Amino acid sequence: MKVTEKIEKRIAQMPDGNTFGYQEFNIQESEYTAATKAIERLLKKGIINRVSTGLFYKPKQTLFGNLKPKEEELLKPYLFEQKKRVAYITGTALYNRLGLTT
Repeated sequence: MKVTEKIEKRIAQMPDGNTFGYQEFNIQESEYTAATKAIERLLKKGIINRVSTGLFYKPKQTLFGNLKPKEEELLKPYLFEQKKRVAYITGTALYNRLGLTT
């Protein structure tokens, strides 16, 4: 299976609004350039959007246009490494979530 087909198939299976990076595709180093080109083509087609360098998301289509991912999805790369929690949300953001502040 080609790298492009593998990436497109994996993205089609993802739910809308999820963020992902290159590590989600289990690509070998020799396939990295093909993977970046495939993702670049998907960006131009509008199938995926970029959050930041190396971080993308599959937008949810609504009547009002594309929705961006939720805050938890945007923070996921910083809170987890290889599906292991390495950081926590603290401070006013946590207090706001708990309803202690506005």
